[in-house]
Amino acid sequence: MEVNDANLKGMSDYLGQTMSPNSAVRKPAEDFLRSVEGNRNFPVVILTLLGSDGVELPVKIAGSVFFKNYIKRNWKVDEENGEDKIHAEDRNAIKVHIVDLMLRSPVSVQKQLSSSVAIIGQADFPAKWPGLLDTMTERFKSGDFHVINGVLHTAFAIFEKYSVEMKSQKLWEEIKFVLNNFAQPFTTLLNDTMELGKNTCWK
Repeated sequence: MEVNDANLKGMSDYLGQTMSPNSAVRKPAEDFLRSVEGNRNFPVVILTLLGSDGVELPVKIAGSVFFKNYIKRNWKVDEENGEDKIHAEDRNAIKVHIVDLMLRSPVSVQKQLSSSVAIIGQADFPAKWPGLLDTMTERFKSGDFHVINGVLHTAFAIFEKYSVEMKSQKLWEEIKFVLNNFAQPFTTLLNDTMELGKNTCWK
């Protein structure tokens, strides 16, 4: 599946049909998307569509929901037979683009992409996605509440797994990695926010 105008248009049309109250329209569209989701570049086409201007918000929301469910269904490799339903190139492309796309998306889309990042993070972070925290904490410097809130919401979803995992050396190593890479930028963010609050109060 190539990332081109024709496929972007087709993806937009099918996603639009998944919102139809008419099951005779909605079900075939859902079935078609499920039937082609194993094609190379499928997730890249969706992410490209979500980041494109001129695409109506309801279509983007439908796309972000489908993408989240696609990640939920397919990201984790089947441990029994080793089957990987997502091409390696697509996995890399998703990791390269999804955080920036999430943070510049409308709230309704951002929430779905944040959940997608969290699902990927629970499987791959930190061993297979060591740069995730650097990518996220760098956005603290933006000063944009929408962006910062997206980072914090996603970080919480990723770190939540540490509250339920059994104690192990691997767990301590991951927590140490998080503290080394997240604690200082987060502390700086809090200090900057408090300083901003003080300055605002005095004006």
